[in-house]
Amino acid sequence: MKMFFFVFAAFVSQAAALTYVDLPEKIMSIDSLKKAKLQQTFAKNWKPAQLVEKPLEKYLIDLVGLALLNNESPDKCVAVVMQFCAVVKKRVAPDDLFKVIELSFNQNVTDNQLAAGAAALKSAQQKGLPSSLVGFILSHGIAKQWNEAKLTAAFRGLEQAKSSKVSLVKAALAIMAALDAAGGDASPAPVALQAVKGVDKTAGWDGVEAAVAGGVAPEIAYELYLSLRQATCKPEYVNDLLHGLVRALGQGLSANRMGVSLASRVQEASDTPPHGIIEEELISIRGMNEEARRLVVLSKKPGLLERINKPVPVQAAGPRMLDEDLLRTSLMEFHSSRTPFSWYGATLNGVDGGGLAYVCYTEQGLSIPRTSDEQLAWFKQQKKLADTSDLKFGDILFFTGNGVAPVVHAGVYYGSGRFLHATSTVGITFGDLNDPFFHTRISAAGRVGD
Repeated sequence: MKMFFFVFAAFVSQAAALTYVDLPEKIMSIDSLKKAKLQQTFAKNWKPAQLVEKPLEKYLIDLVGLALLNNESPDKCVAVVMQFCAVVKKRVAPDDLFKVIELSFNQNVTDNQLAAGAAALKSAQQKGLPSSLVGFILSHGIAKQWNEAKLTAAFRGLEQAKSSKVSLVKAALAIMAALDAAGGDASPAPVALQAVKGVDKTAGWDGVEAAVAGGVAPEIAYELYLSLRQATCKPEYVNDLLHGLVRALGQGLSANRMGVSLASRVQEASDTPPHGIIEEELISIRGMNEEARRLVVLSKKPGLLERINKPVPVQAAGPRMLDEDLLRTSLMEFHSSRTPFSWYGATLNGVDGGGLAYVCYTEQGLSIPRTSDEQLAWFKQQKKLADTSDLKFGDILFFTGNGVAPVVHAGVYYGSGRFLHATSTVGITFGDLNDPFFHTRISAAGRVGD
């Protein structure tokens, strides 16, 4: 009798355990063909009976769901799972790793870089550093192919800035610019610390502050600043060119588009002074389709332009403040530009789901939190959640990977069941909520303007 009990218990335990090959069975609303391809790919990399460690099950299930939300191939889904498992073995907390693993979808990210990024996020949380700023540095560093030593040095420099009561944003930009310029033989730790010490002498910082004060989304000003520094732009020109963002905004043009144009222009050898470059680029972008539409919208609503130059928090804006025509123009500018996915990105050079909503609303003079996690928390706090069965244009959608993490993906509802989102495979694209795969993963929706 005892022998029967032990055999039965072992059988139940084995039946309840999850193998890597069976992982796709746990993915919600996945079509049978895609599931079969996933199982075949998993079978190539793991033995049929190899069990998933129980503490990792929920992360791996959500991770595959997240990869599929990004339209990733079965091979990429398996590669991401394998990398996650490899990095966790380095004693990296799975919660922290899950938050940065999306970096590996469209970048060649090493295990050590992911481990450094996860450690940075954990340290940022413990020491009260803004997670959005840490994410911005991490995304920038990966794009610039920093190794783990540079990544670690950047975050330690930021911690030093906080203990020294230096502006964290100012320090972050100084650190990034210094590490970008550092040669391969330079030790990154002293470079980062020296950047913090000399932060008050950083050229162009006044221009960044003035641009943000003039209504420009901070990330747009930061990215242009870094581009100007990397192009070894004359220090006295940096402030002037950053003012070009405010000039564009004041004329009803997109500061985002102006930032891209100015960053591209300074790469060219030219004797044209800053004011000449700005005037030429203003004329150029006025002729672009989405910018022309934007100007038509604003010409009919003069009060809207004033608000754009002095953004207000959504909760202080009052009801019916959403201008659908202007929001549509901003969204389609990202779409027509084929903007690629960039984790923590918020510009036409690269954007994630939270960044898409953030910048498009900022371009109407409405300020919302930067990241999708912060946005969802804000909508809950303000009691501005929308009924997911009765969506309206402009609603911000939040998706779960597979029902575990509250939000791993975000988009903006466009109408007729379609929404715009950023995927690691094709960048900004339309998704269809009539597809059960997307529909079953909506965890919440937030509404601005009601």
